[in-house]
Amino acid sequence: MNSISKFLLGSALLYSTSAIAQNMDIYAQVSSKITYTAKLHSSVKKDDVLIKLDDKRIKYKILAQQAKVNLAKLFYDDANKNYIEDKELLDKTVISQRDLDISMLKNFKTKYEYEEQEAILNRYKEIQKLYTITAPYNCKVESIPNKINTTNINNAKILMKIK
Repeated sequence: MNSISKFLLGSALLYSTSAIAQNMDIYAQVSSKITYTAKLHSSVKKDDVLIKLDDKRIKYKILAQQAKVNLAKLFYDDANKNYIEDKELLDKTVISQRDLDISMLKNFKTKYEYEEQEAILNRYKEIQKLYTITAPYNCKVESIPNKINTTNINNAKILMKIK
């Protein structure tokens, strides 16, 4: 019969299934060394780990990005504090409206830079989830044809077959 390709959003699982037998081929969406596979012919429950890929690189990216977020937050907090102080100084006519406007722009700029760094961090955390492939339903591991993950977008390899 027809094969149906499905993506599970928020999961590391890319699979194709046969409409008759519910055989399923498991592919990775990221390229990395396989560090764990469920045992051949074992039964697994829904959401149990089928395959774990080495996620060291993405973990290091997350750590580096967290540092960037922390730094951006410090700059934002400082700019916000300066803006609040400048508003008080304007009320006392110590600074001009133009100085306050510049302070406000710096505040907005650092706020948006902070939000941008947080968004990048959140994206890395989502990518990290792709390094763990879980069972879409209760199933049995039928075969493990590729013990080495050589996945790339042009030539995906089946890492596991389940039923």
